[in-house]
Amino acid sequence: MDDNITPYLKGYILDLIQLIFLVFLSICIINYTSFTMNQTYFLILLVLFFISKKNHIWFVFILLVLTRIGGFFDVEMGDSKSLAYYRVAPGVVFHFFELFFFAALLKAIIKGEKKILIFRKPIKYIIYLIVIIALLSLGIGITIDDIIYHTRLLLVYTGLISIPYLLLKKEDYIKLVYLIFPFIFIILSDQLFYLFTKQSLGSFFSISSVANIEVKDIDELLAPGRFELRAANVSVPVIIISFFFSQFFILQQKSTKYKSFLYFVLFASLIVVLLSATRYLMGIIFFSFIISVLFILKVKRQIILYSFSGILLFVMLYFVHPRFKLAIDQDFERFMTVKELSEEGITDETVNGRVTRVKNVLAGFKKSPVLGMGFSSDYFKYFDFHAGNFNMLLQVGIVGFLFFVYFWFYIFYVINNTRKKLSKINNYRNAFSILFLFVVSTMIAHFTTKQMFGISIDKELIFLWVIFLVSVDFFIKDALEQEDKIQREYIIK
Repeated sequence: MDDNITPYLKGYILDLIQLIFLVFLSICIINYTSFTMNQTYFLILLVLFFISKKNHIWFVFILLVLTRIGGFFDVEMGDSKSLAYYRVAPGVVFHFFELFFFAALLKAIIKGEKKILIFRKPIKYIIYLIVIIALLSLGIGITIDDIIYHTRLLLVYTGLISIPYLLLKKEDYIKLVYLIFPFIFIILSDQLFYLFTKQSLGSFFSISSVANIEVKDIDELLAPGRFELRAANVSVPVIIISFFFSQFFILQQKSTKYKSFLYFVLFASLIVVLLSATRYLMGIIFFSFIISVLFILKVKRQIILYSFSGILLFVMLYFVHPRFKLAIDQDFERFMTVKELSEEGITDETVNGRVTRVKNVLAGFKKSPVLGMGFSSDYFKYFDFHAGNFNMLLQVGIVGFLFFVYFWFYIFYVINNTRKKLSKINNYRNAFSILFLFVVSTMIAHFTTKQMFGISIDKELIFLWVIFLVSVDFFIKDALEQEDKIQREYIIK
């Protein structure tokens, strides 16, 4: 069976160097040149992407751009040190990454190879849903600004066409994921640097940091409202992909050449989430890690070794460095506030704020419970991503919710059905359990604290799901091909 990943990572180091150079050069152009030069540079990048054969590098680059990796630049318009944006008409402005998705779609149509996704049926129904709520929005009332906003979001969904059309080989998909892995260490470095210096790594490029506060004494950190020690610039897609796909490849391959690296990626993502103090991320990652260790990865020597080393380092930092101790104490206190949701008296301001937000979203949902408020202007009066599934109901209503129930069921069915078809010697069999866990844990977050599914969600989450769906689609097809080879070899023997 083909479970040695090494041949598919040939040229990986060179690709990683090219990606790092591309990111570094972009950071320098944004921060040290005029905005006109900034715009010209990123237009040149679009041309280079269009003629490039290494599409996997470019898709990872755009993911890093979307998520402001390390806080090295801003993506908000209006700042001369932000990512390039272009005014195409009065009141109509597009970012570089939005033009990139358009260019990728055009390149896929002209140069790509047509692919049919396994998940095409639920995706087709979601497209029908988009058309329905778009027509509904016209009836409720929608402005030009609303149309432009949602058009920008829908451009990200075109990755469902451009990525599979342009990534043609197994090594393309493996490198796509492996190129993301090293950047979990950039995020971790940014967090630790923030923790110990009160500056983000972006400060090296003279970028202002929300943590740039002069604090002379640890007691000042404890002063109410003075300084909340939480690491900034956390890239959710990089964290989630690093956490789940590192386990996926640990299980999928027998070769030990890259396994140490994968374990480092896995535990780095755990530390990043802990320092982030982001409740929904902690819920997704730590719930999944416990289930994974107990039932999927099971107790292995490498896990015990890395866990012991990580715990030892963690304990040393906790008792030696006061800021690290403060950060962990605050993270734990913040995470434990979720228990107040089940209590009569809610005292924590953030929890109380969440409850208020949910009530506001539900007030809007009650006005149009069947089909929701769609893309209309009324949707923006009530929407709140922190309301999770309630916010999705606000936009798509009960009918749209049923579309997504089918979407979830279809993903579970395909992954589980594929696992059943695979023999025990097919290493993909256990690896697919991690993908199943990915969907379950994100659904838990979606129904509790953070909207992870829907149409108008964060751009970075849309792209996360695009990468997940196209990658899983490829690995399922590859697993079934390998199973055919196994069965043919068995018949011959």
